[in-house]
Amino acid sequence: MKKLLIFSLCLSLGKAYAQDPHYSQFFANPLTLNPALTGSGEADGRLSANFRNTWIGSASPFSTGLLGFDKAVLQNKLQSVDKLGVGGFAMYDQSNGGALKSTALALSFAYLKGLNEAGTSSLSVGFQASYANKRLDYSKLSFEDQFGSGGFNEGIPSGDAGLSNSRSYADFNVGMAYHFKKEKLKATVGATLNHLFAPTDYMWDNLSRKRRVTIHTGGQYELSPEGSIEWNAIYQTKGKASELAFGGAYGIKMNAQDPDAIQLWLGGYYRVDDALYPYLAVDYKNVRAGLSYDVTVSSMKAAASSRRSIEFSVLIGFAKKKVEEKPAAE
Repeated sequence: MKKLLIFSLCLSLGKAYAQDPHYSQFFANPLTLNPALTGSGEADGRLSANFRNTWIGSASPFSTGLLGFDKAVLQNKLQSVDKLGVGGFAMYDQSNGGALKSTALALSFAYLKGLNEAGTSSLSVGFQASYANKRLDYSKLSFEDQFGSGGFNEGIPSGDAGLSNSRSYADFNVGMAYHFKKEKLKATVGATLNHLFAPTDYMWDNLSRKRRVTIHTGGQYELSPEGSIEWNAIYQTKGKASELAFGGAYGIKMNAQDPDAIQLWLGGYYRVDDALYPYLAVDYKNVRAGLSYDVTVSSMKAAASSRRSIEFSVLIGFAKKKVEEKPAAE
């Protein structure tokens, strides 16, 4: 019975939001946030990883993981302030104790055009193509026609188990972003259109994934050599569903005289009518590791009192190798 109820919840959530993987630290996943951010990092290359467990403590948590990489290429063949970004990611999502599993592989491309010679203002456009697969393991589920006077009997064949257990589809996303950086301030604002051609991915009917529009912004401002603030916000809408989340953090350097010193970030975010989540992160050189913990504040608070959602992210920047100039021959 528990399996059936949890699986039904998975389907209801999926039809409301088409089961798009959901991250509290949306700002730590540049390639899933907006394809226009591909190759836009300050380092030459960037590795991103994220793992999220939702409803920990339940017998059947929702788990999502991602590993991505992007970098700027052909910079020596473009104008000094322009960039061509390429990248990709692999992602998995599972629920109901692994009964429903989704995987996706994506490739992203973006072109960043400098709007002035100093490169303080730029505009980027991006395109992303992905191949996704959704698989259902009927052996881990219980269905209505397996219920008898003695309860559920999984040994009884179910008519539902004869349905398709796998569905694959291609998906496409497009986006654009404006970037600004000057002295102590850097900021980005962008928009994304996901599921451009509304692909079909359900196993029981031909419902299609509705297009999702995302608007996001984020930035950082250096208050002093010792401290900085950063902020991020996102608004998503899809069909009749929408979501707004925003927040920020304060970062303090352990040693303001050392550019490679550890910087500790402490803050929090609010997902409107859903959850508050404190955020803790550590920067060391070109690495940031972040941790967040969702605290439900919506009407589901009582039902979710024993559930916990935790998320861990890592961003690693790879700087260009410096080439030493050889002295000119006499």
